[in-house]
Amino acid sequence: MTRKKLQNGMVFLCLLLLTSLSNYAQPAIDCRFTANEDNCDDYCVFLEISCQEGPIYIGSSSMRFSYDADVVRFAGNNTNGITVGSYEPINFYLNDGTDPTNPPNSECTFIPPGLENPISPYTEHGFDGGTSGDFLNTWVLSIPTLFGAPAACPSVANEWVPIVEICFEVLDPTGDPNFQFSGTENGPVLDLTGTNFNNDTDPPIKYQNGTFEELHTSFDTFCGDNVEGCTDPMACNYNESATIDNGTCSSEDPGTGNTDICQGNTEVWNPSTCSYDIDLVQVLGCTDEMACNYDTDANCDDDSCDFVACADCAGVPNGPNVLDECGVCDDNPSNDNETCA
Repeated sequence: MTRKKLQNGMVFLCLLLLTSLSNYAQPAIDCRFTANEDNCDDYCVFLEISCQEGPIYIGSSSMRFSYDADVVRFAGNNTNGITVGSYEPINFYLNDGTDPTNPPNSECTFIPPGLENPISPYTEHGFDGGTSGDFLNTWVLSIPTLFGAPAACPSVANEWVPIVEICFEVLDPTGDPNFQFSGTENGPVLDLTGTNFNNDTDPPIKYQNGTFEELHTSFDTFCGDNVEGCTDPMACNYNESATIDNGTCSSEDPGTGNTDICQGNTEVWNPSTCSYDIDLVQVLGCTDEMACNYDTDANCDDDSCDFVACADCAGVPNGPNVLDECGVCDDNPSNDNETCA
């Protein structure tokens, strides 16, 4: 072996050793699942990370986990859309700061040239939940740190930072969902297809993985005793037994009030009392103006109309005809005194 080859070999070994030591010296990222116990429509979990050696900044990274597909279900990806479940990013995703109702994390202070608001300098999350029991989500840092203050945000320290909320359809409320992160735990990352995190520099340095917390809580544990219904005491359909609001609260007219005066008093809905008030009081009587006993106050005909008691000689109720001495029935009084023929 020549001296030059020996020197090159030594340089290579030194670089390899330095790289290995560099990887081992990097901070470790802990991962955990947290169930959203306020949502009992689906089994929703937050993916969260922390770093006891922080604060640190996160670059392009991936999280992968498995779950029991007989207990919970998700179907979809960021390319073709979601058919079962939902995916809502919280941090480390593209946010240009233009939506006042959904601003970037308060630690995001970088404002690119030409913009007025701080941004979250990442791409949209990529995710793939198309394979039952396996889930992968990724993100890319668009503006890595070359010098100066990092654009990456938020920082990660010993407080848990939520990354995304993923909701699954519940198949077995009493079963163990068995959420477990995939990849190398407690040490340098050896499996790049599993959970792994890079720092914010270019080129990036890979952080170590820390502890992976699992989640085995059944859906019924936190939602089994809940009752869905209206929880707004001001609503007409308020359910005092309900613990989960299902969005059905309403004070609208249920449409069961009486609108037929002949069936009784008509009613009008009062949303303040959640009951019906009397609109028109029923008055029974004869409503035919031609009848002898026509009642101007009546609003429901009770079939009592009399057309005989007040009829004239021609049978016309309240008519003008009169039967004269000659037996002539008409409404002409001028011929009443004529000699009968």
